[in-house]
Amino acid sequence: MRSAMCPGGNDRTNHSRRAGARVRCSAREDDPERTTQDDFEATRDYLMKNSYVMTATQNQRLGYALDSWWYGTPEYTQYVRGLYGKLTRDDVNNAIKNTVVEDSRS
Repeated sequence: MRSAMCPGGNDRTNHSRRAGARVRCSAREDDPERTTQDDFEATRDYLMKNSYVMTATQNQRLGYALDSWWYGTPEYTQYVRGLYGKLTRDDVNNAIKNTVVEDSRS
């Protein structure tokens, strides 16, 4: 099943969602585990490292600092790395399962 969220579509959401869509689109629908532990760890590690790339320039750091102040969240890289660190493969597989079920009903 290919949805509008799959890479190459017109979906203009944030990077994490697009990376998740790659995992979702590559997951075989008949595979009960959906995402393997190796795929999950590789994607999570990439996103954790990418959080530093997203704040590479002073303008980017300032923008994220303003967002953190406005929304009352910790510093961006600390915040997202903490969230990704808590994320489990089961969380991802449950989200995939729920999304695929919702997509098939549309």
